[in-house]
Amino acid sequence: MPELDLVEVSIVDDPTIDQVHRDFMDISGPTDVITFAHGEIVISVETAQRYAKEYSNGFERELMLYIVHGLLHLSGHEDAIDSERQAMEKVQFEILEKVWTGTRTEEKR
Repeated sequence: MPELDLVEVSIVDDPTIDQVHRDFMDISGPTDVITFAHGEIVISVETAQRYAKEYSNGFERELMLYIVHGLLHLSGHEDAIDSERQAMEKVQFEILEKVWTGTRTEEKR
């Protein structure tokens, strides 16, 4: 995995991520997050809002989850097959918990 000097996170609407999904993955419909190996993470704000409600998660936490997910892809994690997805989710939620708890601790100071 090459080292990246920069990671760009773009937060877009569903029509935009749907277009990215079709253009680069040949899959129709919006998705939560798409990661490109050159260091770009594209996140749908509307999908994040829906999933936050569906999973009783805070909106900001849902966005942070997508950022962590994208960063894991950039570090070589995959989720195409079930065993990879399960391993990635385990690491993803461990990181999210540490980052989210640390963020909340800083806000209280």
